[in-house]
Amino acid sequence: MPPPPHHPTNDPDDWTPYRSQLDFEIAEFLSSHNQMSGGDINILLNLWEASLLKHDDELTFANHKNIYDTIDMTPIGDVLWESF
Repeated sequence: MPPPPHHPTNDPDDWTPYRSQLDFEIAEFLSSHNQMSGGDINILLNLWEASLLKHDDELTFANHKNIYDTIDMTPIGDVLWESF
């Protein structure tokens, strides 16, 4: 017998553990598509943060480790992502 169909229980606008779809796409781009080094991610985040100061805004991610930790908390279906 096949498993029951998966029915998401979250709101389609719920990007947990990310604040938004944009934050998810940033993490995905930096870690998967671009595979940018941690040091380069930190440089990019520092530059980006400096540009937001004049708008009295702040970044979601403090540094590359914060991005990696968020990715590690990302559920895939009913399980958390895991690296081997």
